Amino acid sequence: MTDAPFGQELKKLTDALVVLFLGKQGKQRRSTLDLKRKLFRKKPTTKFEDIYQICRQECYSWQKLHVDVIGNILERLNVGDRIRLSIVSKHWNSIVTQRDICGAPHELPWLLLPHPRRWEYLSFLSLSEGKLVELKKLPKSVRGGWVYGSTNKGSLIIVKEQRLKSAMFLVNPVSRALHKLPPLKTIPCFREFIKTTEWKRYGASFFCPRIAVDSIDSNNWTMAVAVLNTFKTLGLCRPGDKTWSVFQVVDNEQEDCLVVDILFSCGTLYALVQCRQRDGEVHATRTLKFEDNGLEVKLKLVFDKHEILNGSIDEYHSNFKVEYNPTYCSALSESTKNEVLVIHQIKDNTLYNPDAPLDNSCLRTTSFRAYKIDQCKDKLVTFQCLGDELLFLGEGGSFSLPANDFQGVGKNRIYFATHYISRVWHILFR
Repeated sequence: MTDAPFGQELKKLTDALVVLFLGKQGKQRRSTLDLKRKLFRKKPTTKFEDIYQICRQECYSWQKLHVDVIGNILERLNVGDRIRLSIVSKHWNSIVTQRDICGAPHELPWLLLPHPRRWEYLSFLSLSEGKLVELKKLPKSVRGGWVYGSTNKGSLIIVKEQRLKSAMFLVNPVSRALHKLPPLKTIPCFREFIKTTEWKRYGASFFCPRIAVDSIDSNNWTMAVAVLNTFKTLGLCRPGDKTWSVFQVVDNEQEDCLVVDILFSCGTLYALVQCRQRDGEVHATRTLKFEDNGLEVKLKLVFDKHEILNGSIDEYHSNFKVEYNPTYCSALSESTKNEVLVIHQIKDNTLYNPDAPLDNSCLRTTSFRAYKIDQCKDKLVTFQCLGDELLFLGEGGSFSLPANDFQGVGKNRIYFATHYISRVWHILFR
């Protein structure tokens, strides 16, 4: 037995070393007790080298677990736990960051928070834990770029704006898996676009207002698609492509027909088109074929339902006026049953100075209307209830989750986020 003063110091040192090597999250009672038994069987000494070596040997097996074992552990943890797990050791960190980590099957999404123009890291709000998460050490090639969208399993679409050298990336912020898409200058109309005032004011967000990827896994994607600034053409690329392939999907003579959103569902690319002459129509599937290898992509045009909204001024105040339900925006989404949905986000408009520029207006969401495709009649039909669904809607994309998988969360709910640029978008295309 050791004397009392030395035993107390030894206990403190043991706890400190266990935390040092296993991490606070990895400190388990059994590991601690086993380690203490080994330490206390040794004779009292004022030197701590032996204690240090025993700690290293005890923790070595945890640090060098087989890759498949660690991968099995990772599949059962949510994203936040995986990030914390990466600090256990360099070996664990290398596996967590090298693999393309997707979210746990039953985890609420993370909300990307506003970031400065030249950011070094991105901040997210974990809705499941109610905590702020900062993801640092992202690839240098994407730092300072603008986030323009995301896949429904966490990969971000980031554009680094440098005029003709502007580049677009598909990156997983957790695993840091990075894929560079073809240069934007390979799209013919991009060279003229960077000379416009829209480029100076809004950058690539007006040149590629919507972007979609055909896979939830950024390591297994086979197609990326962007709506181009004419809103009548789509840009497509595949892994390894040096240039974008441009396809016109809406006739130029139909000036009021505009592609406003795109979505991949069950191997088919859906394009939402606003056109009053074809209200609510769903056209038969057509194909887009790449010239170099004949690869075909299935495309289905969905013509949006036109909403009859209020266009009058409903409230007058000394320095502002309010319009009730003057505008709405439309978005494609997919249910957990693989049904393609069209969601209308209806908004009020507050003008703080009617004679001032557009930036003095503010839009506020008041309600939603939902439509789905009637496969028999090839048209959009309205429906009133999402059922056991949670729909998450944002400027960068949307997706659904089953409500029964989450405690304390009500079903038939739409959670939405807005972005500053959206108010310009909705007014231009209402």
